[in-house]
Amino acid sequence: MTGTTKSSLASHLAESFAGAKTIRAFRQEDEFFSKSLKLIDANACSYFHSSSAEEWLIQCLEILCAIVLSSSALAMTLLPLGPSASGFIGMALSYGLSLNLHLISAAKFNCTADFIVSIERLEQYMHIPSEAQTVVEGKQPAQNWPAIGKVEIHNLKTLIAVVENGLNWSLGQRQLFCLGRALLKRSRILVLDEATASIDNATDSTIQKTIRREFADCTVITVAHRIPTVMDCNAVLAISDGELVEYDDPVKLINTDGSLFGQLVKEYWSQCKFQHPLRRLVLK
Repeated sequence: MTGTTKSSLASHLAESFAGAKTIRAFRQEDEFFSKSLKLIDANACSYFHSSSAEEWLIQCLEILCAIVLSSSALAMTLLPLGPSASGFIGMALSYGLSLNLHLISAAKFNCTADFIVSIERLEQYMHIPSEAQTVVEGKQPAQNWPAIGKVEIHNLKTLIAVVENGLNWSLGQRQLFCLGRALLKRSRILVLDEATASIDNATDSTIQKTIRREFADCTVITVAHRIPTVMDCNAVLAISDGELVEYDDPVKLINTDGSLFGQLVKEYWSQCKFQHPLRRLVLK
């Protein structure tokens, strides 16, 4: 849920920066600012509920420890213990008072372990090979270059809405044009590597319907981070830590106990309100 809302927020932010002049010209600053606040609230909502769940768990543990300690103290009061048991009673109450701290520490450690994925990603980035040098010794232009200080302009045009390589477009617009190019070429093999990563959910749904309709007789290889994107595929390949874990029909993987893909699907549908024909099957 966080990744889905974050992509919409990043896309809106990039479009606002690219079209700042147009927004000011039409005096739409308030509308774009209001939309940005809504997207930020939607993205922060998941973090808020996660923090609330952690605090609720800690509160429940504190109540449980209080009940255990009170029950132990009451039992020691009612039981006919002799004078020699005073040391045992004191030790039991001392351990009971520290039980609260141990349980809360274990709960906080479990919550902290969820964020260790960020450290893992940083460690992977540390081992990415460096790019080539910008300046290569021995292949630099001569000192007397250029010999003539002359600038020529050919076919100069103004008011161009589309610049070279579509640099003034958002990432979502570029991905839509790439899809249109694939439709015109009628390729028999289509590879989609995070093709809808910078597109909102509504546009993503439209693109997926178009792909399933227009490329029904083609081989489509999809690399996606949204579960609904791969639910209609003939086969799903799951990779963990760079190794192949499983490869089979999506429905079979969902119904297989201990399946990595099945766990991802159940976690996604349990937290998402999006309706899908396989959602009822997954949540059973």
